[in-house]
Amino acid sequence: MFSGAPRYKQLVQFLTGDEEIVPPGLELETDRPEWKYLSRTGLMSGVAVQTSAAGTFPSIALVNLAGSNTIGVITRIKWTLSTLTDFVHYRLSRAVIGIPGGYVQSGNQGVTESRDKRVASSSTGSLKICQAAIAATIAEAPFESYSNALALNQLVDDRDPQIILGPGSAFFIETIVPGVRTLQVTIKWYERGARAEELALL
Repeated sequence: MFSGAPRYKQLVQFLTGDEEIVPPGLELETDRPEWKYLSRTGLMSGVAVQTSAAGTFPSIALVNLAGSNTIGVITRIKWTLSTLTDFVHYRLSRAVIGIPGGYVQSGNQGVTESRDKRVASSSTGSLKICQAAIAATIAEAPFESYSNALALNQLVDDRDPQIILGPGSAFFIETIVPGVRTLQVTIKWYERGARAEELALL
């Protein structure tokens, strides 16, 4: 077994003490992060902190600009909120041309892996993390909602959101009750150039 791939034989021996039998449920290879390097895919991360005033609420967005020819997939979202009397929700917009009105781009984003300069297209990627204190949401209904009734600034870690953003779309995380509060968000995602057949379906 594994005569053509000695690394598998060695791995199984290290894990189980056996050179031939792979126990059910043991995966020798998965979609490992370093493989993104070879597939021209950038691993990205961004942070934004927004404090709202009376009559407004904090909103953080990850925006895939129209015409970017890029597909982004959000893989992790972490956030804290400085009040107990609110909800945090997620929503999507598929009618985005540029950075939404009232939002400003955060400068805190970049690649999270070291890549060959001949492969990397930029240091900050195509998708942009933005922030605003706004008085009203856009019309899209939220698809996920979290209560913040447990503790001030408690870290909420969404480890597998799998949210896909095509060109001209944006993901928003924001509160729903206006008032003075601070929302701090970290978003991790990967992005790659879209193929022509993918763009035709978006």
